[in-house]
Amino acid sequence: MTPQTPALDLQGFGRQPVYIDRDGVEHDLPTLRAFLNSRARRRVLVVHRRGRKTSTSLEEVFRYLLVNDGIIGKTLAPTRKQAKEIIWDDPDMLSTILPKSLIAKKNETNLMITLKNGSIWYLDGADDPEHGKRGGNVKVLHLTEAGDHDPAIWSHIYEPVLTANDGIAIFEGNPRGRNWFYNLYMEAATRPGWERFLSSAEDTPIFTKAQLADLRASNPENVFNAEYLCRWVDSAGVVFRTFDSLVTAKQSQAQYNRKYRIGIDIAQMQDYTVLSVVDRHTWHQVNHDRFNQLSFAVIKKRIQAMILAYSARSNGNAVEVVIEINNQGKNVMEDLVAWAMSDEVMKTHEIIIRPLTTTAQNKSLLVSNFSMLCDLSAIRLLPVDIQTTELGVFTYKKNNTGFSYSAPSGQHDDCVMSLLLSYWELGGKYPLPLSPHEEHGTIKHTWGFSPAEWESHHKTAREREDSAAMSPWLTIM
Repeated sequence: MTPQTPALDLQGFGRQPVYIDRDGVEHDLPTLRAFLNSRARRRVLVVHRRGRKTSTSLEEVFRYLLVNDGIIGKTLAPTRKQAKEIIWDDPDMLSTILPKSLIAKKNETNLMITLKNGSIWYLDGADDPEHGKRGGNVKVLHLTEAGDHDPAIWSHIYEPVLTANDGIAIFEGNPRGRNWFYNLYMEAATRPGWERFLSSAEDTPIFTKAQLADLRASNPENVFNAEYLCRWVDSAGVVFRTFDSLVTAKQSQAQYNRKYRIGIDIAQMQDYTVLSVVDRHTWHQVNHDRFNQLSFAVIKKRIQAMILAYSARSNGNAVEVVIEINNQGKNVMEDLVAWAMSDEVMKTHEIIIRPLTTTAQNKSLLVSNFSMLCDLSAIRLLPVDIQTTELGVFTYKKNNTGFSYSAPSGQHDDCVMSLLLSYWELGGKYPLPLSPHEEHGTIKHTWGFSPAEWESHHKTAREREDSAAMSPWLTIM
């Protein structure tokens, strides 16, 4: 006769679905409470960022493992790196859910926990081709960031196993457009054995109104709508939504008495070096160049030619160059600075070179600045096919510190980066005057935008704190 595993003492396991604010006031979180009380074998949980959807789902997974001896459970993230960052390494995640007294063994290499009742939990990433072999006879599955998964992960691998095992499946995440996760959420409303739950940041006390306003101001609109308001918009997951109507600029040579900005993203072999030229008076993109697989000597010559074309003192021009110096960019930048400061060049051209090391933090600011300009319809872009394609697929993903922005796997974002650099900080400035003229004995200017046009941009765009910061400029004329 096989000895039975003694029942575990679960005292201390499980948390109440409540939020305690800074004043110590306790607030119920009814959506999470309903999720925990549900007995549906398929549950879809959509909750705003920082709304505890992942930790609550994990709690339900471990609860099931603890009351059923010797079974297997799995939490699967889109990537193993993401799984480790947002769950395994987060000090506020596993350690606050699962008391040490319930753990028999913890494997740091395989991201595996064996409980004292013999049940095993695996943490894995769908990008690892071996993930299906670990914990293959899974009884409870938790897909975190479900909208970022390939639907075949569920339909081809785990659904057949859980159906045969009469197991549990939890799908949690934020909207990623009307993809398979959206379909799953919609079907859960009427499908037997399924239940769905949704809570936006406006439904919980976790963020104050002021904090939500600040988050709206500092994130692209569709990122905010998907991550905080849990709205199923078609373009969720894609950063830039409103640029299509802005692709109306025309390429032009340097105009008399104009100032320009050039954003440069440097690469040599695999990726592309891209140059984007913007007129500081109209905020129109006026030139673009993209090339790769060239020596650094040729790359520098090509960049110098573009800079010289828009910086001639004889034509009243000046150019500010913003160049990313990550990786290969630093050496190129140093050579360009030495060249631009030479007596020969300084006599005939006005050039300022600004290096920028991009980090996850300032890249987010670069993205938000450009997104705001697109939302305000304040800029115009050249109809360059590859640039339009890159803007259309530029995406964001969540990590343990916020969001990361990039092209999808196997694609490029060099054109996007060049644009972000060329428009960097323009969102906090007024366009330069086009030309001076005398009116009633005083010097006036014709601006790239009239104050009425600029005010109209802000009225039609979403409310942003940086809009208010720019409003005093409306009185310049």
